[in-house]
Amino acid sequence: MQRDLQKIQNNWNTIAEDKEKETRLSQQKITIEPLGGILANKVARHSFATIGKRLFVPEKLIMELQGQEIEGINSVYSDTYTENVRDEYHQKIIY
Repeated sequence: MQRDLQKIQNNWNTIAEDKEKETRLSQQKITIEPLGGILANKVARHSFATIGKRLFVPEKLIMELQGQEIEGINSVYSDTYTENVRDEYHQKIIY
């Protein structure tokens, strides 16, 4: 798991560095530091959601990927994302 976290961090920071070169605007880098070497559930969920938002993944999709219920009357009438779409964005976030 530690290797996966390092890979996520490196991939994100590479994207941020490329954007800095392209736009000449400072981009926020991430450092994933598990508590005591163990990634707590809250830290994992927060990191996943933060990376997704920075990649402009729709908030409803992030919630769905995390298994959260989408509240509100409109959610009754809204379709969920297809498995292909969920898989595509999940891969973007973790790799």
